[in-house]
Amino acid sequence: MCGIAGSLRLDGGQSADREVVRAMCGVLAHRGPDAEGLHADGPVVLGHRRLSILDLSDAGAQPMTNEDGTVWLSYNGQLFAFDDERRWLEGRGHVFRSHTDTEIIVHLYEELGDELLHRIDGMFAFALWDARRRRLLLARDRLGIKPLYYAVTGGRLLFASEVEAGRVTIEPYWELRPEAPRGPMSLSAAADEFEERFGRAVGAHMVADVPVGAFLSGGVDSSLVVAAAQQATGARLRTFSAAFRGDPERDESAHARAVAHILGSEHQDEDLAGDPARLLERAVWHADEPFGVSSALPLHGLARSARARVKVVLTGDGADEVFAGYPWRHRPESGPGARPGAWLTGAAQALLHSARTATWGGSFPRRWATDLSARLRRLARRPGERYAERLTAFTPEDLDVLLVPELRAVARQRWAENLVQRHFDARADLGPVSRRLMAELRSTLVDEMLTKVDRMTMSVGLEARVPFLDRRLVEWAFSLPAAVKLEDGVGKRLLREALARRVGREIAFRPKHGFDVPLARWLRTTLRPVVEDALGRAAVVRRGLFDPAAVSTLVESHLSGRADLSRRVYVLLALELWMRQFVDRVAAGGTTGAAEERPVGVGARGTS
Repeated sequence: MCGIAGSLRLDGGQSADREVVRAMCGVLAHRGPDAEGLHADGPVVLGHRRLSILDLSDAGAQPMTNEDGTVWLSYNGQLFAFDDERRWLEGRGHVFRSHTDTEIIVHLYEELGDELLHRIDGMFAFALWDARRRRLLLARDRLGIKPLYYAVTGGRLLFASEVEAGRVTIEPYWELRPEAPRGPMSLSAAADEFEERFGRAVGAHMVADVPVGAFLSGGVDSSLVVAAAQQATGARLRTFSAAFRGDPERDESAHARAVAHILGSEHQDEDLAGDPARLLERAVWHADEPFGVSSALPLHGLARSARARVKVVLTGDGADEVFAGYPWRHRPESGPGARPGAWLTGAAQALLHSARTATWGGSFPRRWATDLSARLRRLARRPGERYAERLTAFTPEDLDVLLVPELRAVARQRWAENLVQRHFDARADLGPVSRRLMAELRSTLVDEMLTKVDRMTMSVGLEARVPFLDRRLVEWAFSLPAAVKLEDGVGKRLLREALARRVGREIAFRPKHGFDVPLARWLRTTLRPVVEDALGRAAVVRRGLFDPAAVSTLVESHLSGRADLSRRVYVLLALELWMRQFVDRVAAGGTTGAAEERPVGVGARGTS
């Protein structure tokens, strides 16, 4: 895994922005601490920061070229099961100078051009310069596992693995097409087939010339990864978990140790309860963008601990979005074809709960009337819009209260457009459960989970691999009957059945426990001074985005213990801290600098 950056002049100029790209690479040093490389050719500069995983010699240095220097590549990622491609290319006369997967892409491009994207499998983002055609190809893997950002500004196309750091066209090269739908299928038969397919996927993800470990929470997903990895290698795997000593509600380390003991992994846990302020500072910096996902905090701490022993980790990310791990998101009233009567019954129950546990404050009758009005408006929304409310911290009605007047119309206009309705509309061919999962796959998985995993692991030079997002496994999973994944409120039935064969049913069917910090308590105690400073009236007025009274009511409701609004408070807090770090500093004439010096299109290709 690495970091890529570069510049292409679109104004006809031929003087390359070498120093600009060198500076961009400097900001990405945490992604690739082992080496740096640049290649300039007329209007283009390719930059690279290397994290050596395959072929640790200098032969694997990037940017990498072909035999005659007409194709240059800056690449971040990992191809899986590429030995067959190498043999095919050697049979066609290509000479390899390294044992990397990077060189596979270079030579495949010589043979296939852009069509190579349909042939390779893995997680990747790359920039490829065709010197003969004077053309730059930017591409990202099908599911958005690896990041790629770009901007067209000042007559230049700039691109990089992270935000800090002529004619442009963008087009998708892949759309998920499930295998032929399966007929009725027993859970046992599905588990048999899953074990075989998942075993192949994990085995392909184990290829490396450096030590490989895994994150292990003791939950279904990570436990399956560890079991399959040890079976694939026949060796004990190094596993890592986060601990929160003294907080039994959040501490899963005992579950992780129990699973590690059964599976026989070499396990260690890292206590992250001691310094939440430092975790927050690092998470905000390395996220690059306003990022309101609090599980980034423990992941950064866990990644730092794991990096001391391994250079690659496997994770269980993607299993929930592919195999229906969030059953509460699939209640009938939230999906296509839902009956309004059923939804109103749910609304009445929710209203009663809301009336009993006032959230934002305000008088009881007023809050009741506000909730009733909001929920009746939601009834008129399309299925995707209603479903989106289960994925987000704030509804459109919340934003009407929270935002300053001049921003409310813009926020409401972009609500459905940028979230999940377009994914619902695009896949009317799928059943209700698969349609919701597709929306998650294209929205929260990419923009939250995979973003979090990439930024927090690469912040310490640790490569994370996600075998549940193996392309063939995903296409197979979407062909399965919905009941194999979700039934009677039990999510990931197939995965639980497969895991039960390894660790027993008690562990496999344990209630889901999210990977998170004791956020509600931290915001009221250790992080309270940060909250009061960043979200106090003076700070909110100065920022000019939110209504000070609404923010005050929200924050006070949480800090006083009247309600758990930790998710909403954290979203606002993360935004303000990001603004201070990246916007205010630049506006004041400063720079963001190197990461450790600061305190605090998925499946698409682009060409130019």
